[in-house]
Amino acid sequence: MQHDEWLIKENIQSLKLLMSDQNLALLPDYQQRVEVLKDLGFVDEDSRVQLKGKVACEVHSADELVLTELILDNVFADYEPEEIVALLSAFVFQEKTVSPRLTFNPISPADNPLGQRATTHREVEAGSRIHYRDL
Repeated sequence: MQHDEWLIKENIQSLKLLMSDQNLALLPDYQQRVEVLKDLGFVDEDSRVQLKGKVACEVHSADELVLTELILDNVFADYEPEEIVALLSAFVFQEKTVSPRLTFNPISPADNPLGQRATTHREVEAGSRIHYRDL
């Protein structure tokens, strides 16, 4: 009997936690993020994860959404390996480095797939009132 009472109290505590103001405050943010994923095709209308979403789950060191789109749209096929490495290096961030900054000729906006995808994502996310770097 005492064990049953303990289980009921535990269940009540977990339900109180789920209904707390703190958890309810996070709900709109969660819903906005899901809408962004739907708009970009990472999940379908029933919130089922699509191929893009599964690929994004495997990316652990970069902006998952933009990099997934670049991979699945086969953007890197037209570039030499050295150019692909240079493009992918934009996804790696090192806060403090002692190496000197290299200068180079920038890629023209028409040839910049990273910038095009990032701009598209920012526009979709702005429509959902999510800050781009919050994702």
